[in-house]
Amino acid sequence: MSPADLVALAGFIALFVMIALRVPVGVAMGLVGVGGFAAMTRLQTGLNLLAISPARTVTDFNLTLIPMFILMGVLATNSGMSGELFRAGQAWLGRYRGGLALATIGAYSGFAAICGSSVATGVIAAGGTLGILIPSSVVLVIYAFITEQDVGKLFVAGIVPGLLAAFLLYGDRTACLRQ
Repeated sequence: MSPADLVALAGFIALFVMIALRVPVGVAMGLVGVGGFAAMTRLQTGLNLLAISPARTVTDFNLTLIPMFILMGVLATNSGMSGELFRAGQAWLGRYRGGLALATIGAYSGFAAICGSSVATGVIAAGGTLGILIPSSVVLVIYAFITEQDVGKLFVAGIVPGLLAAFLLYGDRTACLRQ
């Protein structure tokens, strides 16, 4: 085994041991990552990474969108907009067979466009996936940050798949309920 393989194996073992000891996963991953980097380079280089990387990540301009999405979700909830989205979906689609499912998908589509979070859009998995696709999406912002892509282009690229997924979910729900 090469030294890099030994460091990787030791890192996996250390990660699983820390998780078994109930260390938070993010903290365990951070410690293993810095420790592995320090083992492959020098201790001082690993400690420099620990000092510089969090500050650089937190102060990145692209990530300023995420608190705005959270604020928008809080405003939508406190203003009653999220409830109104469901009532609007119920008014438009509730008279059809399977109207509750259709109204739920419609409300999730609207809420996903407001706050950009698939987790915040609710517990129904099919509706929750729309939050990743329909702009504005926190996942797309993080993906753009990691891959160094343009957030605006990803938002534009998510419109058609998001609307197509919502349309197909509508069609799937109505087809299942007609049978």
